[in-house]
Amino acid sequence: MNKPKWPYAVIAAAIAAVFYPCLCAGYVNWDDFKTVVENPLLQDRSARGIGALFSSFTAGHYQPLALLSFMAEQAAFGTGAAVSHAVNLVLHLLNSWLVYMLAVRLLADWRKSLFAALLFAIHPLHVESAAWISERKDLVYSFFYLCALLAYLRGWYWRTLGLFALSLLGKSMAVTLPLVLLLVDWRAEGKITARQLARKLPFAALSLVFGITAVVSQHKADFAAAYSWDKAAGGFFIACGNLLFYLAKFIAPLGLSAFYPFPGKGEFAVPGLYYGAPVLIAAILWFLRGHLRGMAAFGLLFFAAAIAPALEFVPIGRAIAADHFTYLPYIGIILWICGAVPSGKRAAVFAALWLAGLGALAHRRCHVWQDSVSLWTDAAEKFPLSPVTRINKGIALRRAGQSDAALSEFSAALALDPRSALAHSNIGITLAEKGDIPAALEHFRIAAETEPQNPDFRRNLKIIQKHKSRSPEETRR
Repeated sequence: MNKPKWPYAVIAAAIAAVFYPCLCAGYVNWDDFKTVVENPLLQDRSARGIGALFSSFTAGHYQPLALLSFMAEQAAFGTGAAVSHAVNLVLHLLNSWLVYMLAVRLLADWRKSLFAALLFAIHPLHVESAAWISERKDLVYSFFYLCALLAYLRGWYWRTLGLFALSLLGKSMAVTLPLVLLLVDWRAEGKITARQLARKLPFAALSLVFGITAVVSQHKADFAAAYSWDKAAGGFFIACGNLLFYLAKFIAPLGLSAFYPFPGKGEFAVPGLYYGAPVLIAAILWFLRGHLRGMAAFGLLFFAAAIAPALEFVPIGRAIAADHFTYLPYIGIILWICGAVPSGKRAAVFAALWLAGLGALAHRRCHVWQDSVSLWTDAAEKFPLSPVTRINKGIALRRAGQSDAALSEFSAALALDPRSALAHSNIGITLAEKGDIPAALEHFRIAAETEPQNPDFRRNLKIIQKHKSRSPEETRR
């Protein structure tokens, strides 16, 4: 099929028009400092230091290729948020071009493929992956994942396996590729044979190894909540609810937030509406039963397979959902929609209007990611009853020199969760900076007693007790 070259320029122009505010953005206190600014692994550029990237966890993730990219950019261009944001946007552009190439192979129509690439490029839920420096791991794993898919479609088995390994070194979400490759086989031949399954065994072995690595990294960072089989039913409802959540956000990307807390108290509470999610999913599938074939079936199954690790059947972290989880999985929904779009002027006008609306929302979302204060002010407005949003907003305000406003946020978090050691610790840090040592000492004592296993809380208590000249170290979560 003849495909023109100018769509690549259109995709680049769309990304530039929507995402240019990111080039003026800074770091945010949501893993950026731990991953990039203060990460000692990035300082040693020797062979030994590079090797350490591949044997270490950072911020609860195994992401050596993402860290290697940060090390390379710092060696080439120096440090600074502007450079990191520029690299992120280049990676997002490359991924958008790869989506166009993939869609051309699967849809056999360059116009629909351009629409697919633009949907991917400027969808508001993809702002988080592109604008959040620490989430480069999404961009890296998706790049190699898409390259692996294109290699597989060309019949390059061993190249596909190698690219898959690189994708896994970017982020463990890549473990879903063997399932997607089976979907490609099924779409091409209408069935999955024993030979096809056997050829996926090396891929499955890699998925198993990196899946175990991901579980270990999450537990080491205390991101995985205590899990037992009596919570499996709750995890099932959360997974079903999140599946519908992400589908709804694709169509109507409103009310986006950097943090979606679990409802109520506790990190594994099932939202009431989620109990009806399995029934609603069954009803939707029954309603669409006559239409779920061809590209529609492939796209829906692609989405379900690719997002499965992020549906929170087993809780990971303190959020029930996250925008960046959709970065690659949404390709399945995009292929489904674009495959069903009819030709004609009306469809073209509707597509243009939808893209314009998505672009405007994404551009506005880029401004939210400008700095920590704007990011957490937005999240706290969406979820004012979440201690996490209030604490992180307080940390951002303190770093901006607004200590009184920060104390107000920490106090609000403490009112929401009186046993929050993190709130006590940050109140202590702020009071110590203001010179109120006795009050700071009391808050550090409570934090250390509440979570005695936390080394930061113990360290700050010792520092303030000994009246050392250096300030207590900031604690973040």
